[in-house]
Amino acid sequence: MQETPMNKMTKILLGILGVSLVPLAMLGAMLYFGRTADEPASGTIDLGSATTGYAGTEYAESDYAATTETNENVSDTESDGADSDTGSNAAIIDNVNFYASDIPDKIWKNMQGKSYPKDCTVEKKDLSYVHVLYVDFGGRTCEGELIVNKIISQDIVEIFWELYQAQYPIEKIALIDEYDGDDELSMDDNNTSAFNYRMIEGTDIVSQHGKGLAIDINPFYNPQVKTAEDGVTVMPEDAVAYVDRTQDFQYKIDHDDLCYKLFTEHGFTWGGDWNTTKDYQHFEYDLE
Repeated sequence: MQETPMNKMTKILLGILGVSLVPLAMLGAMLYFGRTADEPASGTIDLGSATTGYAGTEYAESDYAATTETNENVSDTESDGADSDTGSNAAIIDNVNFYASDIPDKIWKNMQGKSYPKDCTVEKKDLSYVHVLYVDFGGRTCEGELIVNKIISQDIVEIFWELYQAQYPIEKIALIDEYDGDDELSMDDNNTSAFNYRMIEGTDIVSQHGKGLAIDINPFYNPQVKTAEDGVTVMPEDAVAYVDRTQDFQYKIDHDDLCYKLFTEHGFTWGGDWNTTKDYQHFEYDLE
């Protein structure tokens, strides 16, 4: 059939209209999505720049942590330790989980009549609460708490940071008040602890633990051994198998152990170097 002039004109108009609608449709699509092809869509996450709270650390809450308070009361003790002769230059990267602060009210209340008896001569202001993370014997990351003298608080933070970085195994780090201040129970449970007000046995002299200047690490595997004329006394009593330090066994502290190296680098002395009594769990800092 022969095409009329009207049909030709209609096709031309339709062609022009179709061509003009293409850019309009593209412009509408751009306005609708509000972005270019290189921009991420609204509501999506650029996984390339996303980060997690701890770099490569799977965090597990510990049954032994007595508080979940945030680090709001971090005291000047963090700088006190670094300025002392005992402080090292170790960088504390995770100061959210490794820190020293004033003793929280809830913990202070629980210390009364336990690690802090009525006749305690050490003032609260001279003590610090220390929060750390540690790797337990099962390889889990746990929270730990210690009360120490403010003078060594930053040293303790730095030491435990380095132990944690090295994945050094510690079975438990709980305040000794969880054991009603009973040192024997704490040691028997292989609990690592520090401040516990008491006198040196047989004297009226406050012990280093009583001043918050000593700490016991994995005590069951590193017992205290007293040799006297009437025989040998082991504390804790059930740790007799670990008295012979010539044997090889896990969790033993000796001169080659990382724990020994870190504490002595920070100016502490080790009870394993004592003469008559050997206290393999014990590190203390002498002020004199």
